[in-house]
Amino acid sequence: MLPIPISRARTRLLGLHILGSIRRRCCDVTASLGVAASSDGPQDAPITDADAALYTAERDGKNRTVQSVPRKPRTCSEASRL
Repeated sequence: MLPIPISRARTRLLGLHILGSIRRRCCDVTASLGVAASSDGPQDAPITDADAALYTAERDGKNRTVQSVPRKPRTCSEASRL
């Protein structure tokens, strides 16, 4: 389950209407978000995880928020092999 502030932020974005500079038409805003928590692994792992979640949200359709799957914590023996 996603944290409430993230779902609330996406909902607020959906309520925006932007007046375009070309042809002066009003455009609705949509948002697809990828969310990740800190994870055990490389320092950039949360960014990589959030990016993968974003691509899943975009693939599954507009106006979605997808949370990344938590990584399995490494054991001491796995970490020593790095």
